[in-house]
Amino acid sequence: MNRLLAKTRVAATLTTLLLCQTLPYVSAAADEPGAAQKLAGPADYGLSNSVSIALGGNEQGYGLKHISNLKDGLTTVETIDGVAARSLRLDGTRTTLNFYFQIEPGFKEKDLGNVRFEIEYLAPQLGTLGIHYDAMDSDTVKNARYREASVQITLQGSRDWKKATFHTRGDAIFSNRQNGRADFRIWAKTPVLHIRQVTVTREASLDEKWNNQFSGTNQVTVLLGQEKPDEEGLRYVTQGGHATPELLGGVPCRHLDRTREGRMFASIYFAISPGFKRQGLKNARVDIEYLAKPETAFRLQYDAMEGDTRRLYKPLLPAGAKVMRFGTGADYATIPNPGVWSTATFHLTNGVFANSQRDGADFRLEVLPPEIYLRRVTVTREDAAPAIRPTSP
Repeated sequence: MNRLLAKTRVAATLTTLLLCQTLPYVSAAADEPGAAQKLAGPADYGLSNSVSIALGGNEQGYGLKHISNLKDGLTTVETIDGVAARSLRLDGTRTTLNFYFQIEPGFKEKDLGNVRFEIEYLAPQLGTLGIHYDAMDSDTVKNARYREASVQITLQGSRDWKKATFHTRGDAIFSNRQNGRADFRIWAKTPVLHIRQVTVTREASLDEKWNNQFSGTNQVTVLLGQEKPDEEGLRYVTQGGHATPELLGGVPCRHLDRTREGRMFASIYFAISPGFKRQGLKNARVDIEYLAKPETAFRLQYDAMEGDTRRLYKPLLPAGAKVMRFGTGADYATIPNPGVWSTATFHLTNGVFANSQRDGADFRLEVLPPEIYLRRVTVTREDAAPAIRPTSP
C-alpha cells in the first residue's frame, strides 16, 4: 500500500511539473522591481509536492511568488558573472536584508506544517542567513508570524554559489500574515546577498515519519552506528549531524569530533517517537553509553517547562556527576572514567518534548571539547525523578 501511494504521489508530481512548464508567467522586469510574479493561467499545485521560483532575468515561478516591492525587501535583478539573480544590499541604517515570498493557495490546501526550504545563494561577505515563516500562534513563540526556521547558516564569504536547507518546526500555517501578505522571508545579516532559486517542499508530518508508534512500551532505544529508523522509537537526528558511524574496537558507534573546526563545544541531537510521547512523558530517565577522552565534560539539554517558563534547551547534569562551572555560569559534568565505555544517567522532569529543538529534536547532548563516542541512548518513562543531585565543584 505504501509503495502504491508513493507511486501515485510521484506520478501526480510529474504531471503537475509538466503542466507547470506549459503555463506562461508574467515576470517582473529588471526596471520594475515592484511587480511580483503572477500566474497567467490556473494550475493545481495541490497535486504537487513542491513549488519553486527561478529569480533574476526572465523570472519564472511555479507556485511560488517573490514580492519585491516592500520597503524592507526592495530587491533588484542583477547578473553576477553571467548568472541572473535577485539582489539586495544594506543601505542607510538597516542591519538586515529581507526577501519575501508567497505560496500559491492551492499548494496550501493540504497540510504544510512540515516543509523544507532550499535556497541557492551567493554571499560574498561574512554574515548569517535564515528563514522566518508564518507559524501557528503559541504562548511559547514570541512572534509566530516570523517564526525562526530550524537553523541559521553562517556565511563564510565566498564568490561561489551555494545551497542552504532549512526546515519548519512542524507548526507552519502560511496564512499570508507577513509584510506584503507574504508567507515567509529569507533574511540575512550581511552587506549583500544574491539569490537565484528558492524551492519549498512538503515533508511528512512527525507521525508519518515513524512506522511504529511505540505507545505500548515503557522504553525506547537507539543503537548508534547501526540505527534502524523504521524500527526504533528513538532516533539520532542525522540532518545537520556531525557524528559519523564508526567501529571502535569492533563496537559500532557514532563519533562526534569537531575539534579541528576550532569549536569549543558541539551537540548530538535525538528525537522521540510521537506515539511514545502521546501517553505522556513529563518525567523520564535518559541513559547514554559513551566513551570520551580525559577532561571531557557534557550536559543534556531538553525541551521542558521551568515553572511557568518554557525552555527549549533546559540544562541537566547526570546523577552523581562532578560539576565543572565555566565563567559564564554554565555547569557541565566531568566524565569520571575516561577511555572506557561508561553510562551517564539523566533524570528529566517537566518535559515537553515537542520537537522544538534544532531539526525537530527533543533533546541533545552537548559536549566540550567537542569529541565523544556514543553507542546507545535509552529513554525510559518515570513516575517521578529521584532526588539525586550532581556533586558540587
